Amino acid sequence: MMERWRQWGETALARQGRRLLCWFPLGIALGISAYFTCLHEPSGFWCAVVVVLGLCGVLISIGASRYPLWGLTMRVGGAALLSISLGFMLAMAQAHHQPHMPELPLYAVWTEGDVAQVSHFPAREGPGERVRLVLKQARFESPWYEGQPPLQRDLRVTLKRDGTVVPSTGDHVRLRVLFHTPSAPVWPYGRDMQREAWFSGLAGSGSALSEPVILSHSSHDRINRWREAMEARMMAVLPNQNGAMIAAVLVGETGAVSPQTRQDFAASGLAHLLAVAGLHLGLVIALCFAFVRMVLLRSEHAALFWPCREIALGAALAVGVVYIVLTGGHIPGLRALAMAFYGALAFQLGRRILSLRALALVAIGLETVHPAIVWDVSFQMSMAAVMALIAGYDELREPLAQLRQRSWFWARCGVPIGMLALTSIFAGCATVPVSMAHFGAFQPWFVVANMVAVPLMAVWIMPLGMIVLLLLPFGWAGPVLHLMGWGIEGVRFLAHVMAHMPGASVPVPSWPNWGLLLEMVGLSVLCLWRGKARFLGLLVLGVGIASAWMVSRPVMLMAPDGQTLVIRTEHGWMMDPPTVNPFFRTTWQHDLRIEAHSFSTACQRSLCRVTVAGRVVLLDMRPHYERFTTSETEALCAGVVLVVSRSDGQRLCPSVPVLDRDFVYDNGAWAVYRAAHGGLSVVSDRSARGERPWVPPIGSNGVPMIPLAREE
Repeated sequence: MMERWRQWGETALARQGRRLLCWFPLGIALGISAYFTCLHEPSGFWCAVVVVLGLCGVLISIGASRYPLWGLTMRVGGAALLSISLGFMLAMAQAHHQPHMPELPLYAVWTEGDVAQVSHFPAREGPGERVRLVLKQARFESPWYEGQPPLQRDLRVTLKRDGTVVPSTGDHVRLRVLFHTPSAPVWPYGRDMQREAWFSGLAGSGSALSEPVILSHSSHDRINRWREAMEARMMAVLPNQNGAMIAAVLVGETGAVSPQTRQDFAASGLAHLLAVAGLHLGLVIALCFAFVRMVLLRSEHAALFWPCREIALGAALAVGVVYIVLTGGHIPGLRALAMAFYGALAFQLGRRILSLRALALVAIGLETVHPAIVWDVSFQMSMAAVMALIAGYDELREPLAQLRQRSWFWARCGVPIGMLALTSIFAGCATVPVSMAHFGAFQPWFVVANMVAVPLMAVWIMPLGMIVLLLLPFGWAGPVLHLMGWGIEGVRFLAHVMAHMPGASVPVPSWPNWGLLLEMVGLSVLCLWRGKARFLGLLVLGVGIASAWMVSRPVMLMAPDGQTLVIRTEHGWMMDPPTVNPFFRTTWQHDLRIEAHSFSTACQRSLCRVTVAGRVVLLDMRPHYERFTTSETEALCAGVVLVVSRSDGQRLCPSVPVLDRDFVYDNGAWAVYRAAHGGLSVVSDRSARGERPWVPPIGSNGVPMIPLAREE
């Protein structure tokens, strides 16, 4: 029996060939995920264990040649140990390499800093726009911060709406700001903006209370100045959503895109058009390659004696680099650029331009440089889409080649049009589960929308966009911008129509982390494995998707402010206070599909007994304390299993657990679940996230920046 399993395993692994390399970045990703799911920072002992496991993996792979019967299995097992341990240590190294989160002033303070970025975005209410600055090397004018070095982290400042002074990138400014640190999760297992800020280098955000004073100008950071100037010229010609989308596509600035436009593109499955990634870069490189080669071939001398193909390829790659720099150098664009360079090298060597091994090498590079990117939605979606496209066309290469040979119609029309549809299907089906996990919605019309929008981007919008970039420095781009705007208008109209189709956006509950992990593993098995066993990936993928409906949902939630409470009673969801923070309501609605109504008047400012999951909970909503007799207290506490209070200090039911303001202060937001034994269980944000570098200690606002004592 053992011999049969050995032969099957060795044969299956041998069939994979060089594709085994493609599993190495998945192992690194698993190791990175293992680090982020720990509830406590690994001690020195566990770090040593991980390192030893990695070394054992290396030794097993090296020593596999001595055991020919198990050689391939040992090599794969050793590589798996090495990749997982490597990912774990890379993530830990990045987490501890980040600068400490500083303690920001709790009061308005005058602040100086260098402007690293200027963004324009629509106002939340009414017409007009807001301006947001990113400040580097900031200093606070306060006695508590006197003599301290500049902040190592960035600050994001939103200027006053009626302001008239807008600094430029590189300016040294001074303004009065009221800061706040990154917000804690609104509910346990919710979005962790503190972890995102820890790895993005952000210290906090604030609102300006004064006009910025420009103390000096700087000629540094010319690239961002160049981008801002180009965006301003585009918006001056098209000061509407068409201009905002053109700025997003050509210079990577999405701040001016309105929430309604974003919502339409998200609901129609076209949100990827707003983020510069492989589609945009591929079109730019293809257009430049075709144009340069066509120009060179018009010369007989160049066509006969010059390497026209190599010259066109080099020019296209150079334009691609400029385009990625111009659009901000975001991770999806850098990933696509790395794939383009690998494809160009393969093209020169006569190898396949796109392959799964190329994607694996790019993924290994990105995971090594920035391990936390594994938990980024753009990285997950771009990797899933490219992996599905390469694997899908690998399987269909021969059938498509046979179709091309049938007739002129199939070669010129049928196959190209079919490939557009297949591209939308492959990329869409691969990214839909990731989109469902992160954005809580399923867009069934995404294939139809992409079959129209992507060709329009390829034949109209991006070619005109390249002409716009050439003419914009000379001020001649106005007519071309209007032509490009017509194409953008068509895509916007398509997005609006598809977003309002029946069932355009189907709500999906939030996923657990293990569900998303299973989804990515299942997709990897389906795309990477050779043989019929690949279809087991569909089973794993299905379990990952079903996890959204397999986990229990909370029956009671308290926001991190210690005041906003939502309860699921026999009458539905109830929320108090009625004037709840819109961010809390939106997050709960997005993640948990909570549509809550206000508490009854009798419960809003008094004691109230409610039934939650078949158990009696006492709500203490009183604005001030009252004295009760022993009989009154016994009547109130009869059958109560939990007391919830928005204040602290008075314990009505001594033998019953209390969730009060002190509990929220120490543990953050909390959620109550129906326990397996029929009772209620409480999960706090601190118990869900654990003690990690990005989780502030109890009562902490960051690392104090108090000046050191003077030497005597």
